Formats: sequence, C-alpha cells, structure tokens
Amino acid sequence: MEFSDADVAVRDALKGQANAELATEFPHVYRWLTHCESLGDCAASSSGAPSSSSGPANGSQTIQLDDKYKNYNVDLKGATYGNVVTRFPPEPSGYMHIGHVKAAVLNEVMARKYGGKMILRFDDTNPERESDEFETTIREDVKKLGIEPDMITWTSNHFPMLLEKGWQLINEGKAYCDKTDGDQMSKDRMDGVESPYRSNSLEENQRLFQAMIDAKDPEKDEGFACCVRAKIDMQNDNKCLRDPMMWRCKDMVHHRLGDKWPYKLFPGYDFACPIVDSVEGVTHAMRTLEYKDREAQYQWVCNALGIRCPEIYEFSRLNFTNTCLSKRKLTQMVNKKITTGWDDPRMPTVRGILRKGMTVQGLREYIYQQGASRNESLQEWYKIWALNKQLIDPVVPRYTAILSSKVCVVKCEGGKGIPQGVETKMRLLHPKDTKDGLTLDRVKALDAEGLPHDGLGYAVVRFFKEFYLEIFDANSFAEGEEITLMGWGNAIVKRMVKDADGDVVEMGVELNLEGDFKKTKKKVTWLAALNDLVPVTLVDLKHLINVPKLMEGMDALDHVTPDSWVETSAFGDQNLRLLKKGELIQLNRKGYYKCDRPFVSAQSPMVLISVPDGKVAKAKKTTGAKS
Repeated sequence: MEFSDADVAVRDALKGQANAELATEFPHVYRWLTHCESLGDCAASSSGAPSSSSGPANGSQTIQLDDKYKNYNVDLKGATYGNVVTRFPPEPSGYMHIGHVKAAVLNEVMARKYGGKMILRFDDTNPERESDEFETTIREDVKKLGIEPDMITWTSNHFPMLLEKGWQLINEGKAYCDKTDGDQMSKDRMDGVESPYRSNSLEENQRLFQAMIDAKDPEKDEGFACCVRAKIDMQNDNKCLRDPMMWRCKDMVHHRLGDKWPYKLFPGYDFACPIVDSVEGVTHAMRTLEYKDREAQYQWVCNALGIRCPEIYEFSRLNFTNTCLSKRKLTQMVNKKITTGWDDPRMPTVRGILRKGMTVQGLREYIYQQGASRNESLQEWYKIWALNKQLIDPVVPRYTAILSSKVCVVKCEGGKGIPQGVETKMRLLHPKDTKDGLTLDRVKALDAEGLPHDGLGYAVVRFFKEFYLEIFDANSFAEGEEITLMGWGNAIVKRMVKDADGDVVEMGVELNLEGDFKKTKKKVTWLAALNDLVPVTLVDLKHLINVPKLMEGMDALDHVTPDSWVETSAFGDQNLRLLKKGELIQLNRKGYYKCDRPFVSAQSPMVLISVPDGKVAKAKKTTGAKS
C-alpha cells in the first residue's frame, strides 16, 4: 500500500488524536488512522523523526556516539537510520523509581543514536492501581531528568481499537471466554490442565464476550465471572503460552477516560502492549530480561492478529542491594505509613533519591555507565553516591554545626587575641575559592553548576570569649594539650570540668592563635556561645530493607529496617538562616547534607538530610564528628 502526500498530511494532522473521543465520534477515521500506524514505513515517516534520506543511507554505517554513551554501542536488529522508534511505557501505578530511569534513558539514547524518536506511553490498562497523581509525577520526573520524548501517548487511547482486536481473536477461534475461578485457573496453568471452557462454541464465546462488554453489576452480571484467554498451548514448556489472559472485567472507572469508556472491561498488558507498539510505529520494543519468557506471547499476539511485530531488545533490570523496586510493595509501604510518602528519602523513587541529595547529573551519569547491559547484577549504592560526591564536592558551600544534646562550654582565660565582645570576619564559603582568581578545575566545576566565576561568596564568622565544642571532641582532650580551632587558631587546654557521667562540660583554654597547626593532632569545629545559633535537626538514614537481597518468596514488608530514620539535634552557625529548601551543603567534619526544611523558628528547626558520600569502610556516627 502506498500513501500519497495528502494521506500523510491527514494522518499527521490527526496524530495524537487517536483517543476515545475520535473512536467514538469518527470510528471509520479512527480505524483508518490506526491501520496507517500499524505499517512501519508509514509510522516512521510520520513520527517527526528524520526520514532515512535525511541521514546515513542505512543501518550499516558507523554511528558516532558521545563518549558518555559508549556503553550503548549496540546494534539494534533491522534498525535503519531515521526509522527507529522506541518507547518508554511506565504504568501510572506509582512514582518513577531508579529502575525506570535506566529504561527511559536507554530508550532515549537508542532513538537519538539512530536519528529516530522516542514515545513516552502510559500503560494505563489497570484502573484498580492507576491515578492522575502517578501520571503527573512521572511526566514531571521525566522532564526533571532531562529526558525529552517526541510523543506522549496512552494505551487507553487505543481501547476501542483493542476491543476490535479482541473480537477478531474471538471470531477467528484464537481466544475463548473462561469462567474458571482465578485460583483454579492459575493452578491449571501451572499443571497444564485445559479449561472446560476451552471447547466453547464460537457462538458461546461471542455471547460471553458481549456479556463482558455489557457487564455493569459484579453481583448480577455474568460477564464479571469471565475473562478472555488466548487459545495457544496448555502443554507448552513456556508457561506464559498456556492460554494467557487477554481481557477481564473490573468494577472500576478509568482514571483518565471516565465515562468516555463506558465499559467495565479492560485489556491485559500482555494483550495490549504488542498491539499498541505495532500501531504506534514502534520498531524496537526494549524490555527487561524478566519479560524474556513473555517474548513468545508478544510475538503470538502480533502474528495471530496479522500485524507488524516490532523487534525486541532485552536488557538487564537495574537492581540495588537493600532495595525493593516492586511498585506493589512500595505502595504498601506508603499506605502502611512505613515511609512518609513516595518522596521519602529512603525510597528508591526518583523523588526520594533526589530528596536525599542525589543530583540529576549524578543520576544520569550513573545510568550512562550502566548502558545497555544484559548482565544481571546487584548494584551497590555506595558507587552511585561516590559518583555524586565527585560532582557536589567542588560546588557546595561549607558551614559548621555541632551536636546540641550535650555541649562543652569553653572559656578563653588567657593568651593573646581574646575577643572583646563579639568580633567578626568574612570567610569564603568554599575553601578553593580565592580572591585572586580560580583554578581551571574550579572554573569548570562552577560552570557545570551554572555558578558565577567569583565562587560561592562569603559567610560571617563570629568570635566570642566563650564558645561551644562537641562533647565527643572535648572528651578526647587532655589538660595541657594544644588543639586547633578550625578557622581561628590554636589553643592550649588549661582546665577541664566533668559531670557525673564523666563528660567534659566545661573547659578553660589559653589562646595561642599563632601556634603551628601542623603540630596539633586534633582540629575541631566550634561555634561562638551566642543565643542566636540556628537549631537544626540532622537526619541520618539507613537502608529501608535490612537484607542485601530479597530472595524469591521473601516479603519486603517482613524485612523493613526498624528505626531507619534517625534524628539528631544540633546548633548551626547563623549563616544557615539563609539556606533554602533543596540546597546542598557540607557541614565541616560531618559530611554533606540537603536542606529539607529551611529555618523558621526555634519551634520549627531547620531539617538537613544526610547525603551519603560513598564511603563503605566507616559507619556514620550520630554521636560525634565524622572522620
């Protein structure tokens, strides 16, 4: 079949309108449009991607990729430049998680590599689990990650056409309606036992399928007792081919279509996916290896309906230690209040990881490293956080905070330079900023974050005759020992007062500000003992799952880490008052933090969430400074 310029123009004008309204009001136009889209050449030329004439002649030429894409140097079977269409098809039944990021980036990179296009398609076939909220957040997260789909579509756009395909399978004897109980059906499929309904007459299958379409009341209508099953092979070694379910009834209203889809009948994913891939012009369906056994089912659906079958490329799922990526289980954690929500920084969702201090740049670069790998592996979190540290360390400002549950009050009782009242001086917010210019590496780091070349600016340091030290540090000193007060100078411990617990709660020192800091073993942070220090809650997080790997049969909810959210009170220097929500900082000798809540008042302290730095040798301490 050849298409005229007029055909192409009409088809392009209707692109994106293939939805329930079009199917209802203009069914013949809808049928023509979906037929056009099922033809690969037509779909590719209408996609907005360059045609093959606008790029290299065919897929045999060498395609140069940016260095960051070197792990995507794989050839797609049958791919020709300008005619590759990929799709990222999340189900809007939860927030986007880190596993989805690998799939989304892979589809985007391969589409760009071949001069084609990528579709973001919402696989919205299960109204029981899906919502507008999930769809909205996925779209926002895709945009936040810098992923730019060429089209956004919905499987529900194609429900009318899918219903026609369902009738086709019924009328051609390739599917049947089954009223077997769900548990029994699952057992029979495992055992290879044929359903007694498999031998239904054509008329009976037509009657039952119409009953499913007409069903309204789950208590009264026969259609609710039925599902449509493909008639394939109940003895096949691949259990996915043992008459899988194609359609079922649910007493739900579709979150997006509402009464525009007036039925309680909904297609199954494994039925809808290959058909929609075909009609939307997808040339290469990229699926994780967990779908490998279902590849034959995918191909069966296309062949049974006589439609073009896209090529399938399999890649490994991205799995992490101490992590659950099951949206069903993550949903339960949210609903049971195990987490504070989908954006909880302990969650493996994009929003949770970013809230914990991961940068978009760090996340994408880590995903680039994974590439199109087919090797199954269990990733360690410290690797991605170590990469993130490399990116944030050159560009985050430094501040000081000390733990406030118990502090040591230090009094300057001798030496030169004792402050007369409150004295101040300016300090650089980043130690590599200078007044006289920056190193080339520093300029590059600032450029990458869009920061000015004069650095991060300055903060005010206040000096007073009394100051605070952390108990952890004070307890490590000995009388007569010389220590270094970071950003001030040296001091010699002259006296120490301990409480009943043996903690040093008061200390007298003699300032020796000109002393050699290279000769001191202990260099400590401090804060002037003033009444306007910023109250801060430091949040330290543990893995949500307390086992490295969830084995088959293990319920994630049985392995949730108790007390995985640990809060510690602290005082921060007054410069923290200017910190905004979402800003990354480093607290001297403690580590990196992300501002989760800015300072409001003493009753509503600032909340800083600890950002992992990729170190695995030492556990974080909540009772003292970190090494």
